[in-house]
Amino acid sequence: MKKTLITFGIFSLAFALLTGVSSCERPPLPEDPQDEPQDQPNDSLPDNPQDEPQDSLQGPQSLNLSLFEELNQGKAAVNSHAGLTSRSSIVKMSSAYVEIPYKSLKVNYPAYPRVSILKDGTYFLTYQAAVGSNNGNGHSTYYATSKDFINWECKGVLWKQRFVTNSLGKEDSHDYTNANHIVLSNGDLLVISSYRSVGSYYKLDGWLDHGIIGKISKDNGQTWGEEFHLFKGPNWEPHMIQLPNGDIHCYFAYPRPWISDANSGTALVISKDGGKTWEPGRGEYPYFVMRSVYWSEKKQQNLASDQMPVGVLLNDSKQFAFAVEVVDSWTNSAQKHSISVVFSPEDGNWVHLPEDHTVPADCKRIDDLDGGKDGIGPALAQFPSGETVLTYTQNGNSRLMYRIGDHKARNWQKVCASSPFPKYGGWSSETVTAPHILVMTNKYSQDGGRGIALAKFALNHDISATKRTPVVDASNSDWADTDEALYLDAGETTFANVRSSSDSDNVYLLVEAHDKTISKRDKVTLVLSPLAPGDVVTNGALRLTILPDGKSSISRYNSGKWSVIESAAVLKIALGGTIDDNSDEDEGYILELSIPKDELNLSDGVAAFNASVYDAAANMTGELEKVVYLNNL
Repeated sequence: MKKTLITFGIFSLAFALLTGVSSCERPPLPEDPQDEPQDQPNDSLPDNPQDEPQDSLQGPQSLNLSLFEELNQGKAAVNSHAGLTSRSSIVKMSSAYVEIPYKSLKVNYPAYPRVSILKDGTYFLTYQAAVGSNNGNGHSTYYATSKDFINWECKGVLWKQRFVTNSLGKEDSHDYTNANHIVLSNGDLLVISSYRSVGSYYKLDGWLDHGIIGKISKDNGQTWGEEFHLFKGPNWEPHMIQLPNGDIHCYFAYPRPWISDANSGTALVISKDGGKTWEPGRGEYPYFVMRSVYWSEKKQQNLASDQMPVGVLLNDSKQFAFAVEVVDSWTNSAQKHSISVVFSPEDGNWVHLPEDHTVPADCKRIDDLDGGKDGIGPALAQFPSGETVLTYTQNGNSRLMYRIGDHKARNWQKVCASSPFPKYGGWSSETVTAPHILVMTNKYSQDGGRGIALAKFALNHDISATKRTPVVDASNSDWADTDEALYLDAGETTFANVRSSSDSDNVYLLVEAHDKTISKRDKVTLVLSPLAPGDVVTNGALRLTILPDGKSSISRYNSGKWSVIESAAVLKIALGGTIDDNSDEDEGYILELSIPKDELNLSDGVAAFNASVYDAAANMTGELEKVVYLNNL
């Protein structure tokens, strides 16, 4: 593999240097209408997509490029972005999307996937063998593991369907479903599963034939301790949270099938000894904590809802927030659902409701968060920096959708414009696996295949520059994994990290672009702008356009127009591969540059920032979804 270093001293009109015009006689570069964006001050910073080059290209590589997951390792304050989440976004990492076919999972209809990272770094996935293509309820529950997130191996059954005599004296099928798990603060892995006896499920006299069962592994799932019961009684979709004091909460949908299929609410059992015992005791009613009431036209009576609970203990708080699925109405023709977020009292002490349909007057909730699209199967997660993420499935088209909220699970952004998963599915989940990484899972059944899909999402938000004076040499060697970074995604083979640092005189930017097919038409664009209402491009903004072969320009925005300028910025480029060579696979390239502060119009050391990376081979551009602020410049 061929590694090339391209360097520039003066960053203005670098193209002229490449074409042999001496610096003393070079003319001003004409603005190329195909390379310069249209002059629209309210363009909100990114390049106009119509101005991207159209040709494609390829190449090979060999640089020590950082991965986004290796960065952002500094110890940031909890809720560091409280009040700032309107500029936060998540982006799917195309290189970390995987579909696991059903044959690899050793079941015909895998469903209800849940994933986390164990203490040794292994990814751990639980799922169920569904009854069939039209019935996703589990017969048996299984687990699989992966060291790299991409390659998965089924490790076997957690609980296998068996045949029993139920409490009514009838031969019955004892089915396991809704497996879930949590890594406890001591590193132990607690795995649970709902179970039910099918024949007695709709009988009040068969109440104790169902329950939640669990077991613990102290060696990352290699061996398992004795089984124990968390609860005896009908239940679905259990979800666990461990509190800072070590207590473990298990929340679950509490159905009353002897009354109606659509009569639930959410209940709670608690362990104060690491999962060994649970209260209320076995065979007793659980604590009823979340419930709403709706009128069922079909049943001609009030029924209860708030089911499929998935929630968090909000950062730096004692308050719980839960995403729940709500049945809004049930007529003879259909059920209508919506997604709500329900909050505990601020001290975290739930009001224990009676078993009837009474709803407390002070119940706190935010309703209809699915945009009126009949949402089902929600989940809620929170990043350490504060951002909350709500996911759910649209019932009409089985597409996974999401919204981003603030550190209190309120002030929700608009629903994502389109599903981040290419295939429809359901019973999805989400887990924060690192301070800036969210994993979503989804069962899928489409295009003649079925299985489980998983994807990683990178969190982009305001970042702070590190105080240092790096050597501008197109190397990441004097940068650190504690640097705060942004992520750009232009497809499975092209993605980039962007970092910043500063000293008294300069602002430094490092772009590490992973690119398997380097082309002379690839492009990185960086925009730094003074702060302005609405975070739009404003007078004094700088735009840097850089190609891997060194062609580059720097422009300033003023009065609705971008104009190429002279600059004392310094740029160096290291190529890990060969440009426009289809015979090999490239690694990518590193761009490192310094910009004098006196060329930037900083507001107290802050600039509005946007960036994009264009991959000509795929004709795809990855850019920040929202303008962010670079702080500490």
